[in-house]
Amino acid sequence: MALTTPWRVVYFQSEDGNIPFLDFIDKLDSRLARAECYAFIELLETRGGSLMSEKVLTHPYGVQEICGRSVRIFYVFTSDSHIVIIDGLFLGQSGQVFDDILRKARDCAN
Repeated sequence: MALTTPWRVVYFQSEDGNIPFLDFIDKLDSRLARAECYAFIELLETRGGSLMSEKVLTHPYGVQEICGRSVRIFYVFTSDSHIVIIDGLFLGQSGQVFDDILRKARDCAN
C-alpha cells in the first residue's frame, strides 16, 4: 500500500496580518456557499496534489483554482507539503480582484 503525502492547509497572510480568505468566508451570505468552501478545504487536506477534476484550473505563478457552484478558491502548493489558500471569489466577481490574487500568489512564491 502506497503512502500518501500528508497535506496541511494554511492561509496566506499579508504583511499587515490580514488573511484574505477568512475575510472572503466572512462575506459569504449563504450556508450553501460556506459549506462548499469547507468541503473544498477538506478535499484539499485529504487529496492535495492528487485532486484533479474538471473543477481544478491552473493559472500563472502555480496558482490552482477549484470552482464550485457559487465560489472559486485559489491556492498554491509549497515544497513542504503545504497548501496555501490565497483567497476566494464569488462567481462573476471582477478581473481586478483576480489580478490581486495573482499578486498575492507571486508574493507567496517569493
